[in-house]
Amino acid sequence: MTDVLHEHLEITGCSDSDEEYMQAVDAEEMFHADFKAGTIEDGQPSFLPEHLGFSYPFAQGVLQICRVNLGIMRKLYKNISLEKGKRLLSLSDI
Repeated sequence: MTDVLHEHLEITGCSDSDEEYMQAVDAEEMFHADFKAGTIEDGQPSFLPEHLGFSYPFAQGVLQICRVNLGIMRKLYKNISLEKGKRLLSLSDI
């Protein structure tokens, strides 16, 4: 038996005006959610067998979690001082 190592990437992002959900394997997009059209867009060629294990409702759930987390982070970081700290390296050290 041969061990095969694959790299899986999942991107979830959200803001007040935009959202993103995408999965890739070995730097090739498998699919992404098109939230404006309400669909999952397959990133693989049509000659490959059906491989999508995720549905649009799944992507909507991931987006909902992202928005909840965004709200929590906004509350946590609302009153953080923007005062700059001491530099770790001076420009002459670079």
